[in-house]
Amino acid sequence: MANPQPDKYCKLSNELLDALCRFKIPAEKRRVFDAIMRMTYGYHRKTWIISYSLFELMTGLDRRNIGRAIKWLLESKAIVTEAIATGITYGIQKDYDKWQVLSQKQPHCHSGNRAIVTNDNEPIVIEAPIKDIIKDINKDIKTEKVFSADVIRLTTLLKNLIKENKPDRKFPDGWDEKSKDQIDKMIRTDRRDVNKIQDVIIWCQADIEPRGKSNFCWAPNILSGKKLRKQYDRLDSDSKLFKIGQSNRNTGVSTDHGDDGGLTAF
Repeated sequence: MANPQPDKYCKLSNELLDALCRFKIPAEKRRVFDAIMRMTYGYHRKTWIISYSLFELMTGLDRRNIGRAIKWLLESKAIVTEAIATGITYGIQKDYDKWQVLSQKQPHCHSGNRAIVTNDNEPIVIEAPIKDIIKDINKDIKTEKVFSADVIRLTTLLKNLIKENKPDRKFPDGWDEKSKDQIDKMIRTDRRDVNKIQDVIIWCQADIEPRGKSNFCWAPNILSGKKLRKQYDRLDSDSKLFKIGQSNRNTGVSTDHGDDGGLTAF
């Protein structure tokens, strides 16, 4: 038996809900509208990237009908979208005075656990327990991670510089997503500055000359976002000391390399 609890809810203003009660949205368009509302207001955010696969899972609609529904909602000015580097964000148009009612040619229906989806040829009936669908939606939401443009840019920079040093370098499966995750944590959890991370990436991948007793250099040792995050403090320190050594060669300050390959100023 379904038993939803009040601790997880979609925060929606009464004014917007009142306007929605008066706004006629055809059945399948309303399902897509509700999915957008769930993924935005349901998580206390204005917009969010929603994939077509998630729309399919949440609404039970065929992606062609989802595309038509999104087009209808955009034309009726009920939703807003924006194309960004990582995908398309969707949100509800808060200014309900802009909403426009459009005509609907074909009726659709949704009853109980039966979702009737109309395609170009004939109806498709999808049978599934509502509880199972909700579980799948929550699972998909938890596993779907969207990265910022900065994270994608830094990950791409690291990968490209690694390939420049060794063009035949093979990257393991999942390298991109795992490295994005680590760089994302560097920015959001470790509070690292984006521009400084970029400088460190460029410096460490340019550090290809072996030095010290151990013939150490950073480039072949930083081959993933995980290594970059783990060694960031040392990389940042070494890059600063390297720059100091370069700028003070004629002022009596010299640099030498420690046994572990780190830079030591004295």
